[in-house]
Amino acid sequence: MSNGNTGFIVGNNGTLFKTSDGGNTWISINSGTTDDLLNVHFINENEGWAAGLISGGSGGVILKTIDGGNTWAKLDTSITNISSVFFIDSLNGWICNNSIYHSSDGGKSWSIQITGKFTKVVFLDSLNGFALGISGSSSAHLYLTHDGGSNWLPSTMDKGSLQDMQFLNKDTGYVVGFYGRIFRTTDAGMTWTRQPSYCNRYLFSVDFTDANNGWVVGSAGTVLHTTNGGATLVNNNYVNNNFPNQFILYQNYPNPFNPTTTINYYLPKSRIVSIKVYNILGSEITTLVNGEKSAGSYSINFNASNYASGIYFYQMKAGNFIETKKIILLK
Repeated sequence: MSNGNTGFIVGNNGTLFKTSDGGNTWISINSGTTDDLLNVHFINENEGWAAGLISGGSGGVILKTIDGGNTWAKLDTSITNISSVFFIDSLNGWICNNSIYHSSDGGKSWSIQITGKFTKVVFLDSLNGFALGISGSSSAHLYLTHDGGSNWLPSTMDKGSLQDMQFLNKDTGYVVGFYGRIFRTTDAGMTWTRQPSYCNRYLFSVDFTDANNGWVVGSAGTVLHTTNGGATLVNNNYVNNNFPNQFILYQNYPNPFNPTTTINYYLPKSRIVSIKVYNILGSEITTLVNGEKSAGSYSINFNASNYASGIYFYQMKAGNFIETKKIILLK
């Protein structure tokens, strides 16, 4: 998103869409290529870059626009399989193709900064940046640099298969990934809190225009939008299109947990709802929800600081709907 209304989505075979109304409607734009585009980034309303890989091959492709995406020029590059592109101004940018490269001439030439297995790179300014790196088969770790990418240091974050990230400032950022994962940090990536997505789709990309307004896109045409920093979502096409009449009780996260965990649920219509927690013997230990709720998505916290480690169950009743899920408290 180049501002709160204008944004772009890219995909395979040169697919490129533009919105001018905050994502409510999209029009197809001619990218001038049939290559597979994996990432797009704008520094203002007019100037942006898209990157990916040559369709059916292993070469890389970088496109640039200076007229708001109406026309695109292909930049020469010998770098293959580009998964991420990010510029902080008209000259200085970075790309990933497992390794991280830097350009100081708008993408005409590139120099390697670090080898490894990186999938995403973003910068706040010329010195401070973040990168997603893969260790093992799918475990993602966050890396930080404070010298323009000359040195990268790993953080302690490990949240499974992650696909994209964005930082609003040096402290606040978001990462998204498979199975509806959205995480938020407010301490430069040292700790992360899961945000409610109310879906289990593969989430591929996240972008915020300010501290409150953000978008996440994923598989099956999923488009999520938040207006309060991720606490709740509006324009949630996944829920609207796939669960029009279905009550949903989601698995808590994290699980196992110590001592707090979050439970999300979705109501397609108003109902009297109760959510209670039971110990392994079937005895009720607490009531989390008890009352009439309007249709919509909800998130509640369970604090188990007064309970012993072990297996517990939480059960939701809403009209004829009854579902129970297991949780594990480890202290």
